[in-house]
Amino acid sequence: MADYLFPRDRRSFQDTFPELENIIIDIEYLRSGGQTEKNVNFTKETFPGHGVSCINPVCKNGGLSEFTLPRLIKKLIATSDSEITAHEFCRGGLYRGKTRYNACGWSYKIKVTIQRKHNQD
Repeated sequence: MADYLFPRDRRSFQDTFPELENIIIDIEYLRSGGQTEKNVNFTKETFPGHGVSCINPVCKNGGLSEFTLPRLIKKLIATSDSEITAHEFCRGGLYRGKTRYNACGWSYKIKVTIQRKHNQD
Protein backbone atom coordinates (compact mmCIF):
# COMPACT_ATOMS: atom_id res chain seq x y z
CA MET A 1 0.00 0.00 0.00
CA ALA A 2 1.39 3.37 -0.98
CA ASP A 3 1.81 6.07 1.62
CA TYR A 4 0.43 9.61 1.30
CA LEU A 5 3.65 10.93 2.81
CA PHE A 6 5.51 10.28 -0.41
CA PRO A 7 4.55 13.02 -2.90
CA ARG A 8 5.39 10.97 -5.98
CA ASP A 9 2.37 8.78 -5.21
CA ARG A 10 -0.51 11.27 -5.14
CA ARG A 11 -3.71 9.82 -3.78
CA SER A 12 -7.01 11.35 -2.74
CA PHE A 13 -7.66 12.12 0.90
CA GLN A 14 -10.36 9.42 1.01
CA ASP A 15 -8.03 6.77 -0.42
CA THR A 16 -5.28 7.73 1.97
CA PHE A 17 -7.37 7.99 5.13
CA PRO A 18 -10.43 5.74 4.55
CA GLU A 19 -11.11 5.44 8.28
CA LEU A 20 -11.93 9.14 8.61
CA GLU A 21 -15.38 10.62 8.19
CA ASN A 22 -14.12 14.20 8.33
CA ILE A 23 -11.23 16.32 9.51
CA ILE A 24 -10.93 19.91 10.67
CA ILE A 25 -7.55 21.60 10.48
CA ASP A 26 -7.13 25.03 12.06
CA ILE A 27 -3.88 26.84 11.28
CA GLU A 28 -2.92 30.07 12.99
CA TYR A 29 -0.12 32.03 11.28
CA LEU A 30 2.12 33.62 13.90
CA ARG A 31 4.59 36.46 13.29
CA SER A 32 8.06 36.09 14.80
CA GLY A 33 6.87 37.81 18.00
CA GLY A 34 3.95 35.41 18.38
CA GLN A 35 1.26 37.82 17.16
CA THR A 36 -1.50 36.17 15.13
CA GLU A 37 -1.51 37.34 11.52
CA LYS A 38 -4.16 35.07 9.99
CA ASN A 39 -6.26 31.97 10.65
CA VAL A 40 -7.20 29.38 8.02
CA ASN A 41 -9.36 26.27 8.22
CA PHE A 42 -9.40 23.12 6.11
CA THR A 43 -11.68 20.08 5.95
CA LYS A 44 -11.56 16.77 4.12
CA GLU A 45 -12.80 18.48 0.95
CA THR A 46 -10.27 21.33 1.10
CA PHE A 47 -7.26 19.41 2.45
CA PRO A 48 -4.02 21.12 1.33
CA GLY A 49 -2.11 18.03 0.19
CA HIS A 50 0.58 20.20 -1.40
CA GLY A 51 1.52 21.95 1.86
CA VAL A 52 0.66 25.38 3.21
CA SER A 53 2.47 28.48 1.94
CA CYS A 54 3.91 31.19 4.17
CA ILE A 55 2.17 34.58 4.00
CA ASN A 56 5.20 36.55 5.22
CA PRO A 57 5.80 38.86 2.22
CA VAL A 58 9.62 38.70 2.55
CA CYS A 59 9.85 34.92 3.04
CA LYS A 60 10.99 32.69 0.19
CA ASN A 61 10.40 28.95 -0.11
CA GLY A 62 8.43 29.03 3.12
CA GLY A 63 5.43 27.42 4.67
CA LEU A 64 4.56 24.03 6.08
CA SER A 65 5.98 20.98 4.41
CA GLU A 66 3.53 18.75 2.54
CA PHE A 67 4.55 16.07 5.05
CA THR A 68 3.51 17.97 8.20
CA LEU A 69 -0.28 17.56 8.12
CA PRO A 70 -0.32 13.89 7.01
CA ARG A 71 2.22 13.12 9.77
CA LEU A 72 -0.07 14.69 12.40
CA ILE A 73 -3.13 12.88 11.03
CA LYS A 74 -1.32 9.52 11.09
CA LYS A 75 -0.23 10.21 14.65
CA LEU A 76 -3.88 10.81 15.62
CA ILE A 77 -5.11 7.69 13.81
CA ALA A 78 -2.53 5.58 15.66
CA THR A 79 -4.00 6.68 19.00
CA SER A 80 -7.54 6.84 20.32
CA ASP A 81 -7.37 10.63 20.46
CA SER A 82 -9.50 12.82 18.22
CA GLU A 83 -7.49 16.04 18.52
CA ILE A 84 -3.86 17.09 18.38
CA THR A 85 -2.11 20.44 18.50
CA ALA A 86 1.35 21.26 17.23
CA HIS A 87 3.62 24.23 16.75
CA GLU A 88 5.78 24.25 13.61
CA PHE A 89 8.22 26.83 12.32
CA CYS A 90 8.22 28.10 8.75
CA ARG A 91 10.80 26.28 6.66
CA GLY A 92 11.54 29.34 4.50
CA GLY A 93 14.06 32.08 4.79
CA LEU A 94 15.02 35.65 4.07
CA TYR A 95 17.36 36.16 1.13
CA ARG A 96 19.67 38.75 -0.37
CA GLY A 97 19.98 37.70 -3.96
CA LYS A 98 20.48 33.95 -3.82
CA THR A 99 22.03 33.96 -0.34
CA ARG A 100 19.89 33.03 2.64
CA TYR A 101 20.78 35.29 5.56
CA ASN A 102 18.10 34.41 8.09
CA ALA A 103 15.20 32.07 8.84
CA CYS A 104 11.70 33.37 8.19
CA GLY A 105 10.89 33.49 11.88
CA TRP A 106 7.16 32.95 11.45
CA SER A 107 5.46 29.84 12.79
CA TYR A 108 2.17 27.94 12.75
CA LYS A 109 -0.07 26.81 15.55
CA ILE A 110 -1.88 23.77 14.16
CA LYS A 111 -4.94 22.03 15.58
CA VAL A 112 -6.17 18.86 13.88
CA THR A 113 -9.51 17.31 14.85
CA ILE A 114 -10.64 14.04 13.26
CA GLN A 115 -14.00 12.29 13.11
CA ARG A 116 -13.65 8.56 12.61
CA LYS A 117 -16.16 6.51 10.65
CA HIS A 118 -18.37 4.31 12.78
CA ASN A 119 -18.63 0.66 11.82
CA GLN A 120 -22.24 -0.38 11.42
CA ASP A 121 -22.49 -4.13 11.89
